[in-house]
Amino acid sequence: MKNLIPLLIIMFLLSGCSLLQITCPMEETIANEVEVRPPVLKYSLVSSLEEIYLANVLVPDKWNEYYEDADRSAQEHYQWLKDTYAAMDEDMKDSLVEIFENVSDWKLMDLSTKLSDSCTLDDILTLYNSAIFELPYSVRQNLKKLLPYYYENFFRDYFEGHVQEFEELAEALTLEAQNYENPYEFIERMSGIELGDYSCLFYFTFRKVGAYGFSYGNLKISTLQRNVTTIEKLYFTPLHEYSHAFFRTFTNSDEFEDLVEKLKNDTGFYNFWFTNPNLTRSYLWKAFCEENLVEGFAKFLREKLYGEKTHVKIYYYDLDFYLYLKEIDYNPGTMTLKDVSLDFYRQKLSE
Repeated sequence: MKNLIPLLIIMFLLSGCSLLQITCPMEETIANEVEVRPPVLKYSLVSSLEEIYLANVLVPDKWNEYYEDADRSAQEHYQWLKDTYAAMDEDMKDSLVEIFENVSDWKLMDLSTKLSDSCTLDDILTLYNSAIFELPYSVRQNLKKLLPYYYENFFRDYFEGHVQEFEELAEALTLEAQNYENPYEFIERMSGIELGDYSCLFYFTFRKVGAYGFSYGNLKISTLQRNVTTIEKLYFTPLHEYSHAFFRTFTNSDEFEDLVEKLKNDTGFYNFWFTNPNLTRSYLWKAFCEENLVEGFAKFLREKLYGEKTHVKIYYYDLDFYLYLKEIDYNPGTMTLKDVSLDFYRQKLSE
């Protein structure tokens, strides 16, 4: 029995669960194949904190630009990001930098996915503190210090005062989505790659820019920006986020790795990534090469699914890849996603 107790503790720590929990599933069941939910603490707490870091520390000019022409509600949110940072004490500002210089918000939110939608701050803190193999010690210590301070002094009132704004919208989008194909199944059909059956679950966050995708059991989960108000905008992000899994059936291959190394000789492409701190923080070079393909493919999917014809260049080659797919009349019945992706980059190297 003496040896059993330490073993149980290690098992719980490895699972990322509190010792007070026997299991740690997401308790809520999804009612439809596609469901939209308002913001929840387990995602919005970290998402908003990271956005404070971006808006005030890492890329303040870019964040100002993002919100400059936003609607009144979004501009008020941006002002809250600025005011909150200004009101934080210096020690907490240092903790903010220490956390997000050493871990991504995606990692923290992905860990939180296993928690219930009704989880508390204590549940989140317990989870992060137990993640000894996923999070560096300094990050865990700073999270333990910063999150309660941030929640009690700033975020709790903001969350409780704004979460209701998304409830009716989430319900309306859930109903409208029943008239459309499950986005994961659509990508599977359009890629020609089968990865299994999944339901799709979406959560609003308060941010205008940036969304993430996670997996949990048979769920594909995606966060949503605050300005998602139509079915087109609802599917806009997941058609990108969910596509990564399909591209990773070949972007992890030696063949793609070799091509990525050669793409460093495309100086315009490489410098676009290398000189942008937000991109180098978010993506390794190989991941950025994948990101351009994924976004180009997502543009192609949006046009096929709901007729989106206006496509804006986001990265360096995403728009080019979309146009390439149209030019070759991409059809998964006669060509593979791997071949067209590699051929596209090879053509770029030869130009």
